[in-house]
Amino acid sequence: MIFRRVAFGDQGIFLERSLFDELGGFAPIPIMEDYRLSLDARKHGLRIGMARGFITTSARRYKAGGILRTMLRMQALQHRFRSGDSIEEIAAAYRRMDH
Repeated sequence: MIFRRVAFGDQGIFLERSLFDELGGFAPIPIMEDYRLSLDARKHGLRIGMARGFITTSARRYKAGGILRTMLRMQALQHRFRSGDSIEEIAAAYRRMDH
């Protein structure tokens, strides 16, 4: 989400290895590790940019759940993460999105 200056894995996150290591890499959590990395980068004053090219990711979840509904659900999970909810409960809620 470029307007919030955060990125997620399905958007493609590209950075130098040294910066990745400086930020602590991916947190050992079952979900939101890409979001956590992006939040850590923002805390360090780094700006997230957007490349002009394209990458290919799966649209499976959006096709199954609908674009708007899926986006709203993901926003709710991100809010729970920022609020400090249990990462295991967030991961379980994410898995339920497929059902």
